[in-house]
Amino acid sequence: MPTGMFLSTSSQTNARVQRAFPSGAASEDARALIGTAPAPPDDRAPDRTSVIVIEIELSTPVAVAAVLDEAASQPESAHTFIKGLTADGAWQHVKDRRATGPYTHVAVEIMFLDHDAPVPRLQVERQIRWARGALGALADRPPTESMTSAAALARANAAFDLRASFEDHGVDVGVMVVAPEGKRFAGRLVWDVAYSAGFRWGDGDYFHWVPSPETDVSQGIGMGTTTGLSYFMPEWVDDLDDLEMSFNVARTFRPDAVFEVMLRAANYIAQRLGGTVLDRSGEPFDEAAARARVDAIVASIAAADLVPGSGLALQVF
Repeated sequence: MPTGMFLSTSSQTNARVQRAFPSGAASEDARALIGTAPAPPDDRAPDRTSVIVIEIELSTPVAVAAVLDEAASQPESAHTFIKGLTADGAWQHVKDRRATGPYTHVAVEIMFLDHDAPVPRLQVERQIRWARGALGALADRPPTESMTSAAALARANAAFDLRASFEDHGVDVGVMVVAPEGKRFAGRLVWDVAYSAGFRWGDGDYFHWVPSPETDVSQGIGMGTTTGLSYFMPEWVDDLDDLEMSFNVARTFRPDAVFEVMLRAANYIAQRLGGTVLDRSGEPFDEAAARARVDAIVASIAAADLVPGSGLALQVF
């Protein structure tokens, strides 16, 4: 890690904000006004559209140890995961030392993307053969398969082609709130308004809005500023020329709903700060054009058989 940089937990981050704002950063709770958007699906469950899933349903539940015994012969791979479904409907990573079992359903997830390229097809097929044999040994019926290696390779290539068709930040949609000419937004009021709107400070030293505590900040709205260093620190709160917020359409589940949240947040922040809502080029914000851009990006993603916010979209974008 570069000198001067460090990692902090969310509790440490919250403690820094608490020290800077002992009475709380927000003077009101405007979250009902801002609204929300659906949270992404639980990523613990197998994602049959983003990875190859070899799975089997068991008439008699099996213990963790039984699954691990079959997993002992697994070919080496950093791209394959074994999951089990407990009787109460919870998915667990079988190799997690906290796994409890027993399992009524066992699934093997085989990823077919590796950073900027598909996983070699022979490696994928080797994992498929192993998964079929291992799961088949747990029951008296053959496991099912969500897609073939050929279909997975086609999906991988289509996803990478889609990403290549966008310029840098070409899947981002954003808006600015700008202070009146010759004036600046008071720094402490910015923190008040951001927290009142449901944004929280943290990752990357920016403000973030997410639809649920479990949602990664990259799947929500990020807010920075073009002023100074462009990020925020609770230990020193400067006055600002503007606030800039945006979200990544490809990484965001239900981007249409997140866009509406961003729009309401921008209008609320502008009203509280006495600013003006503009596009990120500094021109008057065209709500209809921005909404149409979100729709166009979503259509391009769908044409590549991807779902915004899905596991495959997160891997590619």
